[in-house]
Amino acid sequence: MLSDRIIEQINEQIGRVFAGQSDNNDTSSARNELQKSLRSVVQNAFSKLDLVTREEFDAQQEVLRKTRARVEQLEQELEELTKQIN
Repeated sequence: MLSDRIIEQINEQIGRVFAGQSDNNDTSSARNELQKSLRSVVQNAFSKLDLVTREEFDAQQEVLRKTRARVEQLEQELEELTKQIN
C-alpha cells in the first residue's frame, strides 16, 4: 500500500536521526516509542486522505486520454453530418 511505503521511509529517516546517539536502553526505548507514535500519527493522517497509487492514476489518465480522443472524433462526425444537412 502507498501509505505503508511512505510510513516506512519516515521511520527510516527518524531512525537515522537517532543513529548517531549512543545506543543505551533509554535512547533505544525512546527511539522505538517515538517511531511507534509517529507511525500511528502518519497512518491516521493518510487514512483520512483520498490517495491513489501511481498505477491507478496512470490507468485513469489513459482512460481520460481515450475518452478525449473519442469525443474529438464524435465532434468531427457531428460537424460533417451538420454540413451534409445544411
